[in-house]
Amino acid sequence: MADDPGPIVQSALLRAELVRLRKEKGLTQEQVASRLEWSPSKLIRVEGGRNAITRTDLQALLMIYGVTSESRQERLQEHARGARQAAWWDTYKGDVDDSFLTFVGYAAGASYIRHFHNSIVPGLLQTREYAEVFVTGRVNEMARTTGVKLRMQRQE
Repeated sequence: MADDPGPIVQSALLRAELVRLRKEKGLTQEQVASRLEWSPSKLIRVEGGRNAITRTDLQALLMIYGVTSESRQERLQEHARGARQAAWWDTYKGDVDDSFLTFVGYAAGASYIRHFHNSIVPGLLQTREYAEVFVTGRVNEMARTTGVKLRMQRQE
């Protein structure tokens, strides 16, 4: 678990803050989109994490939300930059389910992880041999190799 929370966590932090700021101002997504001359779907995609946000668009939102503190603006811009960065698990896109990669992103950015399972060794503690045996018969050879490689890289 690194000091850098990674793009998944950075994006989640930014989106949560933007939604909170909008709601504090008592504004709907439609009202904000109208003020910025955006389609409502653009703001919905930004707040939902399906679109990255540009520096200019983020600055426009912060102006509408009344965020004048330079340090707060810079912190949010830093989250936006971090959310656009490539992650080490991006190399597995297309080979591994996107929802699992999102999980990997949250786990990579976690400050601690609690896990209890009474019948298997948690993935982050598995040896390569254990992981290979664990997935045997569940997936094809290519998926097994990719899954084990991803698991070992997560441990690093």
